This record gives sequence, C-alpha cells and structure tokens, in this order.
Amino acid sequence: MRCPLCARYALRVTGAVVVLGAVAWGAWYVLSPRPSLEPVAALFAAKQFDEAAARLTEYLRVYPSDESAHYLGAQLALDRPEPGEADARRALVHLDKIRSRTRDQAALVMMNRGKARLLLDDLDGAEAAWTTALELDPTVPEAGWYLLDLYYFQWRGSEAIRLALRLHAIEPDARDRVRFLTELVRQDLQRLKPRYVVQWFEPKVRHNPTDMHASLALGRALVLDARIDEGLALLRRVVDAHPDAPEAWDALLSGLDEGGAEAEAWDEAFARLPKALASDPRFARHRGRVAQDRLDWPAAAAEYRRALELEPDDKTLVYRLGRVLRNTGAADEAGRIEKALQEVQNALPELAAAYREVAANSAFGAVPDIRMYRRLAALRERMSRRAEALAWHRLVLRSLPDDPASRAAVERLAQNKKGPEAAL
Repeated sequence: MRCPLCARYALRVTGAVVVLGAVAWGAWYVLSPRPSLEPVAALFAAKQFDEAAARLTEYLRVYPSDESAHYLGAQLALDRPEPGEADARRALVHLDKIRSRTRDQAALVMMNRGKARLLLDDLDGAEAAWTTALELDPTVPEAGWYLLDLYYFQWRGSEAIRLALRLHAIEPDARDRVRFLTELVRQDLQRLKPRYVVQWFEPKVRHNPTDMHASLALGRALVLDARIDEGLALLRRVVDAHPDAPEAWDALLSGLDEGGAEAEAWDEAFARLPKALASDPRFARHRGRVAQDRLDWPAAAAEYRRALELEPDDKTLVYRLGRVLRNTGAADEAGRIEKALQEVQNALPELAAAYREVAANSAFGAVPDIRMYRRLAALRERMSRRAEALAWHRLVLRSLPDDPASRAAVERLAQNKKGPEAAL
C-alpha cells in the first residue's frame, strides 16, 4: 500500500513541488560557480527525472564534491512519481554529503531528510527531521505540512493545533496562512476510522517496531477496532520501552478508557506511573474516569475541570463533567455545560457546509474573504476553539483594521477564558 500521508500531501501540492524544488535549488545554486548544472535543473523542472538523473551522474563524476549537485540529486530521488525505498536511500546518500553554510540551507536538507525517512517507514525519524527543519527555518517549504499530516494520522490533535497556529502566525504567503487554519477545520471534520489507521500502521510497526508514535497510534486504533487485548498489549510494550514518555502513558490510559478496562487494570497502570508524571495535568482526565467509576463524584468533577483547562473543546470531557455534576446535585451548572455541548453539536453541520464552500474556492486565502473569515470565527468560538476563532478575526483585521466586530472579538477572546462553559 502506498503511504497515504505521501499520497494525500502530494495531491494537495500537485504542481507546486517541482516549483518549490527548483526555487530552493536555485537559491542553493547561486552559491555554485558552475553553470553546467542548469540542464539538469531544466530537465527536473520538466519532470524528465530519469534523463536528469543520468546527466547529474555524469556531472558528479567530474565534480563529486559539489554540494549543490548532491542537493539536486536528493530532490530528483524524492520528488519523482512514486518514489520508493531505493530512491529514499539514494537521497540520503546525497544529503549526507552536504555541509550547509546557512540555517535555511540546513533546514532544506533536514526537510528532505524527513521525506526520505518517511519513505523508509521511519516516522519518528521523519518527525525529528521536520521538527529540526522548522527550528532552523520556520518557513521552510513543506516541513510544516508533512508534520500536520503526520499528527493527523497519529491522532495527535492537540499538537496539530499548536503547530498550525504557530505556522499561521509567521507564514508570509497569504494563501498558506489561511490554509493552516482551514487544515484544522478539515482535521476536525474528517476523523480517521480506526480500521484505516490499523491497516496503515500495522506494516510500519512490523518494519520498525521501535517507532514509538506509530506504535501508539496502532495500539489505540486496535483498541477502537475491537481488538482490545492486542491493542493494550502493544501499548504496554511501548510504555515498558519508554517509561518516562508522557505520551506513551497517555496513550495506554486512553486505551484502558476506550477499551472499558476494569478497576484492576487502572490500579495497575497508575501504580506504575512514574512519580514525575503523577501530577501532570494531561492525566487528569484519566484520574477523573477512575473516580467516576468509583462513584466519587466530587473527585471526578475536580479532575474533569482540570482536564478541561487543557482541552476545553473535548466533547467527551464536557459530557462526562455534566453527568458527574448532576450526580453531585449541581443541576444548574450541569445544565449550562450540557447547553454548551449541544451548541458544539449544532455547529458541526454548519462547519461542514462552510468547509465545503472553502474547499471549492481555489482562490480562498489568496483573495481575502471577510464574510467567510467571520463565519468560521463564529463557528470555531461556538465549538470552544477560541485560539482558532481569534486567528480568524485577526485575518479580518488584516484587511479591515477598524472592523468593530472583529476588534471586540479579539479583545474578548484574548482573555483566554477556559473551561466547559467557554462556548457560551
């Protein structure tokens, strides 16, 4: 099966990869005194990959240490149609011969290194390379998009939100600046089915069983696909291999929750949780679940409130808190929370309709659409995605600096109100 992350990303940037490659190479090539690489670059831009590779081989026989040629060789290997494992290894050989002079050149090398690691099913290696690329140059082409896709396939929604908002804030291109926000809408609407995740990650984990995030995604998908014992066994193996990794423990505890684990399994897991992680707020949702199962309503409510400070848009947490509060007799507060949850549910079909309109508009972002920016801002606020709502309103203010509605909204949203009632 071809890597769906590669395929989906390739479809989104069809027509752009070669241009990006040529531009990136052009910036690199300026530093090279030899003009004889120009025919290779021209063939590459014309998508005549085999002929370009043959001409590059001839060039490297004469100039084996030319770093601009090795960079172009890596791109020829990675950007051809249907690149495979041999292409990835060839690209890495080229990239290993490059000693970057500047941070932006080093970022381009790491971005391409990540693409090669992805083709080799080394997802942790790919993630590390793309993360480094963004640290070197936050606007390096492609790396941010690849990471967002990786987070999507690995169900790492919170990380996707943080990354997309960070890249949105610094992106110089108007269309991409808006696309980072619409990507979060897409990921929210188009949830992956567990069976699909299992089909994609099973061969990758067999090929690379030490890949932590791939194993965590597979373990949770197995649980959700009713292969509970198999999934929990895998998650426990990852925890054993990475006992100090909070994301590993979070995945295991989530698997216990999603698999309907008995009290004994929860007790065993919490007994093994390292002391350094015991007070980590990301585990509040799991402590709340245990307290709820034990009918300790006040403790469950306290833990769910703490969890919602981190994830105010989590519908499961909001629902559970409402149920717990009703059992404590706090009917009024429970009613407000349930109303907020219903508001989120009501907003979903409206968000889907808005996204379909955006997806059909090829000029969206390049040409400001104030009406749609306002519409998406209102919908994201109704769904407790306040940071995204704030970003959409700031897009309005880029075009209309004195817009009173968006100015008031920015002032309100910047107060960073938290909790399950934030959508009210």
